[in-house]
Amino acid sequence: LNNDLVKRFIRPSISKVTLFMLLIKKLSGSIKTYINYKSINNTFLNNRYLLLLTKETLNTIYKVK
Repeated sequence: LNNDLVKRFIRPSISKVTLFMLLIKKLSGSIKTYINYKSINNTFLNNRYLLLLTKETLNTIYKVK
C-alpha cells in the first residue's frame, strides 16, 4: 500500500464514512467487486414516514399555497 500511496495510485480518505470493499480476481480473469454497505447504512437516518402521512402532508402543503 505504501508504494501505491507514493505513486499516487491510491490516496488516504478524509471521509467520515468508511466502506469495506474487496476486488476479487475470478478464474475467468475478470474482477468481481464486493462491497459491504452495513457501515454506511448505520450512519444515515432511515426514512420513518408512513405513506398515509405523505398524502396528508402534501394536502396540507397545497392548502397553504
